[in-house]
Amino acid sequence: MFSTAASPSTIIQQLEKVVENPELYRSHRHEIISLANRVEVELQSPFALFQGIVHAAMPIVAVHVCQQHRILHMMQENAEKGQPATSTAALAQDTGINEHKLEAVLEFMAARHLVDHISYKEFAPDKLTRLLLTPLVMDGVLLYLPSLLLSEH
Repeated sequence: MFSTAASPSTIIQQLEKVVENPELYRSHRHEIISLANRVEVELQSPFALFQGIVHAAMPIVAVHVCQQHRILHMMQENAEKGQPATSTAALAQDTGINEHKLEAVLEFMAARHLVDHISYKEFAPDKLTRLLLTPLVMDGVLLYLPSLLLSEH
């Protein structure tokens, strides 16, 4: 019996190509994003769906915490000065935030590819970090977060 389904390794390789060279696929971004979202829904377990609902506000809260304490700015400034990675110890000293809490926030953000996790307790900005530092995103977080928090009550 002949199967028309692509092998998982073929699909993974194709997705890796999109991630490596997103500019080649921009003209089809809406279709790709829509299908990727549908695939995520189809493949996730009920527990993963529950986790997604429970943690839906976490990305914007994490970004807001980093905005309030200039964490991403400091990481970007360090990178521009030739120090590609910033330690959580240095950020804790500069912000006054507990190092373990900083590490948890940055690990969460790294899992979502908003920063790079370089090594144990060291993080660096990536292209999405720079996007988070644009006025549009910074203002958008400040405007959207209060309405998100108010809608939960």
